[in-house]
Amino acid sequence: MTDQHVRDGLRGFVELVPVHPNLAAVLAPRPRRPRRAWLVPALAAAAVLAVLTPVVALPDAPPPPRPADGGITLPRQFPAHSTSIPLLADAPTGPAIAFYRQSVGHVDFDHGEAYVAGATADTYRRLGIKEESGARLSPDGTRLALGDCSGKNPVVTLVDLATDARRTLRLDPPRVKASQGWSTVTAPRAWSPDGRYLVVSTYADTFCNIPVISGPLWLLDTETGSYHQLAADQKPSPNRPTLVAFAPDGKRIAVQLDTRLTIMDLDGRTIRELDVPPGQEIAGAQAWSPDGTLLVLITQQGRILPDPNSPPMIAFLDATGTAATVPAPVHAGFVIPAWRNPVLGWKDPGTFLVLVSLTGKDYASAEADNPRILQFHVTGGGAEVLATLRPGPDRSVAATDVQLAVALVPAMGTRAGPPAATRPRPRWLTPAIVAGALTLLAGGWLIVRRIRTRRP
Repeated sequence: MTDQHVRDGLRGFVELVPVHPNLAAVLAPRPRRPRRAWLVPALAAAAVLAVLTPVVALPDAPPPPRPADGGITLPRQFPAHSTSIPLLADAPTGPAIAFYRQSVGHVDFDHGEAYVAGATADTYRRLGIKEESGARLSPDGTRLALGDCSGKNPVVTLVDLATDARRTLRLDPPRVKASQGWSTVTAPRAWSPDGRYLVVSTYADTFCNIPVISGPLWLLDTETGSYHQLAADQKPSPNRPTLVAFAPDGKRIAVQLDTRLTIMDLDGRTIRELDVPPGQEIAGAQAWSPDGTLLVLITQQGRILPDPNSPPMIAFLDATGTAATVPAPVHAGFVIPAWRNPVLGWKDPGTFLVLVSLTGKDYASAEADNPRILQFHVTGGGAEVLATLRPGPDRSVAATDVQLAVALVPAMGTRAGPPAATRPRPRWLTPAIVAGALTLLAGGWLIVRRIRTRRP
């Protein structure tokens, strides 16, 4: 076979192969679809919103139910610290059955919130006040007296809990030298039973609400704004608290400086003096029994543990000065210091309420872990738990100040309070979810970018 025959055969084979009429169009590269630059960010934003919406948009809990009968009640469970509780300025609550503070965080780096609990409805309000400011709830629960801890403005502010209206009463006591200059801090200490008079301490310090409030005492008339000094002839000890309690008739005041207990009238004149056993102090503003016969004393110790073999924590003193027989001491475990007003009120002359802690701490500590309000009888017997203050999810919350509207306590019942399901989310939950969402977003972006770079 010649070369010509081979060439002719190949040419004939090629002519038999079908050829597309527009071969150039077939061989040309296909155009890429236009990139949608908005698609990836939009999908990422949608994913983040889908994750965060249940965290941010949903409330901590549904609104708490109102008591069915609308009577005066104390919650058996106080809610844990939460910024979702409304501010009083945004939603006034009316009369309060309780004022309380909760300290959040480590003891060296904590911060606090002050709250009131409604008397006739299961409502709670944050007060938005400085955590150090002294405060006293009025006997009828309608007002709150606030001190000033700036050191530059010796005033007492009366807050109407029904309207959040505020009225300022000024004191002009002699200024005293503090570590950082001349300073006068005001701290409300005790209301008279009728809610007219208020005992106020003034002292010099760079801190407020300090453990030893030992400055002069002033009796302030909240109707007229006038005031005068009590126990002016007695010099407070710088290392011991000055303690004060009104008599149930509102005409006498018990003032303890060191171990000296003086019963005086509203003008500051001494009626009689009583001997206080060593190591004991009157148990705050509500230490006087409703019938006027007893003063509750708290035993001071260096360290107090809930040990059945430890000395009794609650004792009684004859307030009449007649050497009448008093009930035997009552053991109550750990009771907060006397300057923190551990006696919260009286149901009747034989039944009183005390703030205690299940966890033993140093006596000087103002924070009660696992705080509970217990009901005791002067004749002894078992104590009844009326209420507990619930700690936060990380169990870092402690009660530093609890007060009751004492005029409402005799008629006070109890209510359930917010259920456990209304506990606020742990503080770490929201940041953890946000961090997880951002991690998913970054990972998705890297995957999309790698896929695109591998395309021909």
